[in-house]
Amino acid sequence: MVAGLNHGDIVTAVFEQVPYGLFTITGFAVAAPVAGVFAVGGGWYLTNRDGHFPAARLVDIEIIVEAGVHGLPIPAPIVRWPETSAPID
Repeated sequence: MVAGLNHGDIVTAVFEQVPYGLFTITGFAVAAPVAGVFAVGGGWYLTNRDGHFPAARLVDIEIIVEAGVHGLPIPAPIVRWPETSAPID
């Protein structure tokens, strides 16, 4: 599901989270090499820590436009992450 995902791709991702149920976020896939993940929309993980498998809450993802095609300014990769004791999934 996340194979071929690249930093800067515009994606539509469906997540499931109690108590919200299913919801969709559309935005840039942002690489976070410091955590080994891709995220969208302010911290919703698209991949697990190795970056190759879907995150636990991700139900579906579609790459709308690849980074090299859309020509929009792309957010910088996340290179620093606040310390946390919460697990990343």
